[in-house]
Amino acid sequence: MPEFLNPAEAEFWVFIGLLIFFGIVAFVAKAPQKIGAALDGQAAAIQANLDEAARIREEAQRLLDTLKAELDSLLEEWGAATEALETLAGQGA
Repeated sequence: MPEFLNPAEAEFWVFIGLLIFFGIVAFVAKAPQKIGAALDGQAAAIQANLDEAARIREEAQRLLDTLKAELDSLLEEWGAATEALETLAGQGA
C-alpha cells in the first residue's frame, strides 16, 4: 500500500484536506451559478404573472367600458320610454 494512503501518516491527512478543499472550491464555484439560475427562473415566472395580470386588467377595463356604454344606452331608452308613457298617460286623462 502506498505510504500516502496510510492514515497514520501526515501525508494521508494532507491528501484528505486537499480533497476537502477542492470539494469546497468546486461547490462554491457552482453554487452561485445555480442560485442565479433559480432566481432568474423565479423572476421570469413573476414577470409572466405580472404580464398576464396586466392583460386581464386591460380586458376587464374594456368589458367595463362596454357594459357602461350599454347601461347608458339602456338608461336613455328607459328615459324615452318613460316620457312616452307619461305623454300617453297625459293624453288619456
